Amino acid sequence: MPEIGIMVRIKIKSAPERVDDFKRQKDFVDLVAMVKYVPSLWSTVSGVSTLRKDLRNGHLSVLKKELPRFSLDGTIEAVAQTLELDSNAVLEILGGL
Repeated sequence: MPEIGIMVRIKIKSAPERVDDFKRQKDFVDLVAMVKYVPSLWSTVSGVSTLRKDLRNGHLSVLKKELPRFSLDGTIEAVAQTLELDSNAVLEILGGL
């Protein structure tokens, strides 16, 4: 299995590009679970936590830009249900990347 940072970068790139609903939801479930439960993916400067610099790239801006679409098409709700989270919490996690 690839190192978790590599997996996060892969999911950030692949999730917005997925056409198949199930695979897109799975990518988002994986991504949200990793960034929520693995503290080593975050760096904290002056009390502010951000996704590690090596994990942020142009694909992240594409993902964030597409969040409204994923809210409307049911992806965010499906991810929230799978992870037993509130859909607003999922959006906050993804928006905070």
